Amino acid sequence: MTDNTLLERLFRGELCPQDTINPCSDAYRQTAKALCDRLDWWKDRLSPKELIELQEMQRLWIDRYSMEQSETFAVG
Repeated sequence: MTDNTLLERLFRGELCPQDTINPCSDAYRQTAKALCDRLDWWKDRLSPKELIELQEMQRLWIDRYSMEQSETFAVG
């Protein structure tokens, strides 16, 4: 068995650094809290069907952003 370098494992897609990053800056925490507060506000006002639609839209935004970040990382 070959001992693969970190760069080789990253190149082959065996490592996903963005999956292990946990930002801890104050700005990040404030933004995350504001987002959670806003989502809670919407949850109290939307019908169950509208809430599902909102969650589906969030998932699409997250997926899109994740793809953009992966491409940015891959390009360098």
